[in-house]
Amino acid sequence: MSISALRQVLAEKLGERDTRRFSDVHLQNLLDKEYNDEGALQDATREGLQTPPALPPALVDKVLKVFGQPGLTPRFDLLERLLRPLEQLPAKDQFFAFLTTLDGRVVPVSGLAYNTVRIYGEADRLLVQDITGTLSHTSGQIEHTPDHGAEDKCTSMMTNLIPLVIRDVLKGVVSNPSSASYLDFDWSGNKTEKRFSKKRSNPSGSNPSGSNPSGVLKKLARPDMLIFAGGATCLVGEDKGAGDDDAAEAGVAKYVAGGLLPLHYGSIKYLPCYAAAGARIKLGYFDESGKVQWMLNPFDMRVPSHRARFIFAVINLVRWFTLMTKQLPDRRFRVKLLQPWERANGVTITFQAGGRVYKQIRGFESWVKNNSPGSNIDVMKRVYQVAASCRHLAHAIVPPDLHLKEAQYRVTLIAYGPQANPGTIQDAQHFSQQCCEAAAALHCNGYVMRDFRLPNVLTRAGVEGDYVVVDLEYAGPTGQPWDQELLTDWDGNTLTMGVYDEMSDMYQIGVMICSLDLWQTVTKPRLLSEFVQLLSAKQVTASEALCHPWIASDCQS
Repeated sequence: MSISALRQVLAEKLGERDTRRFSDVHLQNLLDKEYNDEGALQDATREGLQTPPALPPALVDKVLKVFGQPGLTPRFDLLERLLRPLEQLPAKDQFFAFLTTLDGRVVPVSGLAYNTVRIYGEADRLLVQDITGTLSHTSGQIEHTPDHGAEDKCTSMMTNLIPLVIRDVLKGVVSNPSSASYLDFDWSGNKTEKRFSKKRSNPSGSNPSGSNPSGVLKKLARPDMLIFAGGATCLVGEDKGAGDDDAAEAGVAKYVAGGLLPLHYGSIKYLPCYAAAGARIKLGYFDESGKVQWMLNPFDMRVPSHRARFIFAVINLVRWFTLMTKQLPDRRFRVKLLQPWERANGVTITFQAGGRVYKQIRGFESWVKNNSPGSNIDVMKRVYQVAASCRHLAHAIVPPDLHLKEAQYRVTLIAYGPQANPGTIQDAQHFSQQCCEAAAALHCNGYVMRDFRLPNVLTRAGVEGDYVVVDLEYAGPTGQPWDQELLTDWDGNTLTMGVYDEMSDMYQIGVMICSLDLWQTVTKPRLLSEFVQLLSAKQVTASEALCHPWIASDCQS
């Protein structure tokens, strides 16, 4: 489409008055005609492009709506070229060279990218203008970081810059499912996110970052920046004040200690990270052992050439993320490492580096009253002591304790695989046996599980046939009267004369076995039907169940 043709379309859509506000440079940038071939790309690089003054946001919105109509979709030839797919992930010792590769040229940012950020404040627009001026080598470039007042400049820079570059500037390519460079990504900030979310204009009331604005983040120890791709954490970052470079690096090292768990990341051997202090940003990576390696020299965002190189490093990171997501294990195994996961009733779970799971329950005494009557912190300590002697109960790395000031329950557990999904009759036998072994270990010590259901039975290391019962916080003394609301998957036959006892556990194991997906395609063996009938009638203890032919023999009938 030519400039004159575009001007005619805009006149029909916006009116003559608004259309006259677009210079030919504006329209040329919107069309991205400069970048259609390699020769024009080089010409634009040599000569530099005149960066047009910022258009009124409302007018930019109108133009983008026009360009969103059939036949008028904005061109992303430049970004597609920058995001050409990687054939393989660089080895760890080649990662820094990969990040800083510019292919021998500097490419200006298009006018479309320049005007993409339209819902944020003037400080954000100045930042985009600064970056754009740097990359296009115009005389009007701003050679200092935007003034965000007394707040940490790097906090401002990282909170705004990464979303601008990854989410906004590249959004047209990586977030378009029809694009060859599509990338399912998201990000979450810590204190920085909450501070700046109050300043940004968001008429819809939604959270533009897609991150969790809950105040609980402020209380949880977690990195300042997490970026996710394909449902897994792919970058960890820490922000500190000017001069606190060592503290920023130490913060990252603390969070990633223990390294990557192959269960969650498969063949991926390392993840990128960054440490920011003031206007200085250092990129690095951490590996399976948790060891962090940093680039020798940080980017100083006050220096135009450093800002330009940083933009290209982020673009190369997007290329790395895109291939990385294709090499991750099945989605059932992926986790958002270091991102607190809010469950119901004040329970928070965080997958930590090194195969650890940190679990918290706020207002524990109130939680116990409503969800686990008869329990307390001493009961929990004893339950996990019992669990330590049974392979098929969750093991604690750090025993439960209670933070008295905040009445917060805490425990650190071993990370296991995804939810159990027995695929064969033999798997179903092992599932039955191991759940009964878990129940027997608790029952012999005067405790009951009280929450036997499929989501609470996980595979060990992702291998079907080897199972672990988790979520032991619902466990408590046997024979406890139950006046509360019934727990999930309980029915009118779960309680025994109004109390939850050992037979209640066995009944729930029977309910759980019958709910396996396996029985949708495979006929239940006769021995299993007999076994479940005993469980449903509450006529067999856990120890007796382990001697039943369904479990004790190899018979598949």
